[in-house]
Amino acid sequence: MAHPPGEPDRASSDDEWSSLPPASPYDFPGMTAPGPQVPSTGQSPYGPPAPYGQPPYGPAPYVTPMPMGYAVSASRATDGRAVASLICGVLSLVLAFMCLGLAIPVPIVAVMLGVLARRDIAASGGHTAGSGMALAGIVTGAIGTTVSLLFLIFFGMAIANAAEVAPG
Repeated sequence: MAHPPGEPDRASSDDEWSSLPPASPYDFPGMTAPGPQVPSTGQSPYGPPAPYGQPPYGPAPYVTPMPMGYAVSASRATDGRAVASLICGVLSLVLAFMCLGLAIPVPIVAVMLGVLARRDIAASGGHTAGSGMALAGIVTGAIGTTVSLLFLIFFGMAIANAAEVAPG
C-alpha cells in the first residue's frame, strides 16, 4: 500500500492508538489525581449504580384509595347566624355614627344573633365553625348599642336645653 511521502507507515495497530490522547487527564505519565490517594478496589465508593429508568430513592409509597361515595371535607361549615351577627354588628357601628342613635334595633339584633350562634356552635361538638365571628358580632353590637344610646342621650339633653334657652 502506498503512502504519501513523509507520512509514517500505519501497518501496526499499536501505532494507530498511541497517537490518541489518554482517556483521563490524570493518565499522563507522572501525574496523579488531586486529593488523598485511596487504593482502588475496583468498586464505586457510592455503591452500585441504579438501573436505567428507576428512581434513585425507591418506589413511591402505596396510598390507600378512598372508598367510593365518601366525601372528604377540608373545612367545617360556618354558622349562618354568626356571619349575620358580624354583619349586623359592623353595620350598627356605621349606623350609630351616621343616624345619630336612630339605628338601635340593628345592634340589638347583632347581639341576639351572636348569642344564638355561639350556643349552637358549642352544641355542635366541633362540626360547626364561626364562634369567633359570633363573638365579634356580640362585641360590635354592644359597642353600637352603647354609642347609639350615648348619642340619643346627648341629643335629647341638647334639645331640652335648647327649649329652655329659647325665648318664648
